[in-house]
Formats: sequence, C-alpha cells, structure tokens
Amino acid sequence: MKREELHLFLIWERGRYKEKRILNDIEQNFSLLKIVNVFWEKKDFKTNLSRFYGKKLKKSYKKEKSTGTGAFTVALVLDKGAARHQKGNKNAKMVQFKVKYRQWTGGGHLVHASDCAAEANENLLFLFGFTADELKKSYARLPDFHDRGLLAEYGFADEKAFARTLQKMPFEVKVAPHDEYKCPKPLLLARFLNAQKRSWIFGRNKYRVKIAGKWKNIRLTRG
Repeated sequence: MKREELHLFLIWERGRYKEKRILNDIEQNFSLLKIVNVFWEKKDFKTNLSRFYGKKLKKSYKKEKSTGTGAFTVALVLDKGAARHQKGNKNAKMVQFKVKYRQWTGGGHLVHASDCAAEANENLLFLFGFTADELKKSYARLPDFHDRGLLAEYGFADEKAFARTLQKMPFEVKVAPHDEYKCPKPLLLARFLNAQKRSWIFGRNKYRVKIAGKWKNIRLTRG
C-alpha cells in the first residue's frame, strides 16, 4: 500500500560541499516543499545532538566532530507514493536516497533522513516545534533561516506554551495531580520537554522544566 508522506533530509555542515548536487537530486525525485538553513549555537551543539538522536553526550561529542558545528540545511519533502519495508514500517525510498547521499559525501553520516513517518514527525518537532500534520497544512510557516535551537531549548514562555507542547506529542500525555505526567514513553517526553533529571535523593522519575524563566519540578511516569 502506498500513501503520501512528509519527510526531511538534513545535510550537516561538513556535508554541504555536496549540497547543490543533493538538493537538485531531491527535487528530481521528491516534491521539494521547503529548504531551511538552520543554525545552533556552538556551545549548545553537543547537547542538541544528544537530544535530537537520543544518545549520550560522549557519543554526541564524536558525532559533533564528524558533522561540524556550523549551519546545516534541512529539506522538507513530500513522498507522494511512499512504500515501506515490511520490517520497521520504514519508507524504502527514503532509506535508498539517504544511503545514496551518504555515499556522495564520503560514506559517513553527513546526511540524515527520516526513515519512517514517525521519525519524520519526531525530527520536525525537535527542529522546529511543529508536527508533521501541522506542516502538511502549511509548510510555509517554516522560515528560510531558523536559529532558535531545538524545541524547548530555552524552556517555555509560560504555562500555556508548556501545555500546547504537551498536546503536540506523538502519544497521549495524561496530567495527574501533583504535576505528574503519564505517557507510554516518559524518556522521550523528557527529551521533547528538555526536562532535566533531578538527583535520586528527590525520588524516582523526578525532573524539572524551565517555564517563564523559573524551574518547575515535575514527575514523568509510564502510563
């Protein structure tokens, strides 16, 4: 079965010497919706990589040295005939072209691509704070240049902004008494919220998030 899927390709700084060739090829094989130039502060790059990929900081340091810490390019694309592998629900075409572009840039990992619709949604939330469904309705809301960091990198403006972000999660988040938030993937929720793990002396599942410039203590549990 085939259907229309929103995806993204990401060309890290050290892969951008092949950017023109890659973007031309993307345009020939996908519906290219938007190209965004993204910039992260160098001091935040390692932490952002850790949140984006869900890896430990030591591994992110190695990744950071590989990718470079300068501006990188994100291409938002539409695959109008998305086919999948049987295993992992992956988009076969996205996997094929990711491998191709990595070969063009030396065989490393200088090009990232969303392998499935769920990963695309997660990537877009982290990078821009929009869900895939929101961008399908209006991809023009993405700027040409984005320098705001990852989702919640600097916390939330207020409680309403925090609540809106919870509603964007790719799973249901149940709000319980005493600032407890239950969901199927509490560790992923912590990454989305940029929640900082508190010391074990405060108890299990204790985190804090920054709202309106102040730290708020919360619990993230499975449920």
